[in-house]
Amino acid sequence: MSYTPPGRRGGGGSGGSGSGRGGASGSSGGNGADGASLPLVPQGRDAGHTTRLPVLSRTNYPDWALLMRVNLQEQGLWKAIDPGYVEFREDRAALSAILQAVPREMLRGLAKHDTAKAACDAIKTMRIGVDRVREANEQGFRRQFEAMRFKDGETPEEFAIRLTAIVADIRDMGGVMEDEHINKKLLCVVPKKYKPVAISLEQLLDVKTMALEELVGRLSTIDSYSDDEEKEARSKLYLTEEQWQARSKQKE
Repeated sequence: MSYTPPGRRGGGGSGGSGSGRGGASGSSGGNGADGASLPLVPQGRDAGHTTRLPVLSRTNYPDWALLMRVNLQEQGLWKAIDPGYVEFREDRAALSAILQAVPREMLRGLAKHDTAKAACDAIKTMRIGVDRVREANEQGFRRQFEAMRFKDGETPEEFAIRLTAIVADIRDMGGVMEDEHINKKLLCVVPKKYKPVAISLEQLLDVKTMALEELVGRLSTIDSYSDDEEKEARSKLYLTEEQWQARSKQKE
């Protein structure tokens, strides 16, 4: 069912235009609010002018609310939502537009509201509540990320697997986690055994753009040495101040 905005005038003129709107309604009826398609909703007073409204999902409420507001303003129906005092016919027209742009499973719950404003407020409460839960979960995952440390005997590869799992959780919640921050986290918490390699990598390479897999591979090279070779390799990683300055000049 497509929303048909009320005409400006009553009488025979509106009746003639009503038949035209009926045709437009029939053409858009195939795009019902089934959650899988974008319903066609007539725009403006011209029934031939249509646009697609996004069906509300669990993640698109901000965009959905913006488009619904602009659409209802263009129809002259936004006053049914803000401030919410309109004639019954206008209120029903606004509610009709809202119901066409929500998933089927929400229809009965929203249709029971007395006004379009009440239905719109209910949607906002449900979706903002979800957003707040998502933000709380994201912050919880970030705290886990910051608190992560190597377990006894854990290799850089094993730690990286746990690290990337937490990063994936943060990103799933809509959070942003830059690769540079992930790499620096790994280098900051490596056990003493890997510290010389970590220091050298930070001094000699650009860890901002390095893939985590490459960083883990470079750290893991120390595991391939015997005890004597490891001591020798670690001693070679420490450079004098003059050597660091010379290398820095070469990079510049």
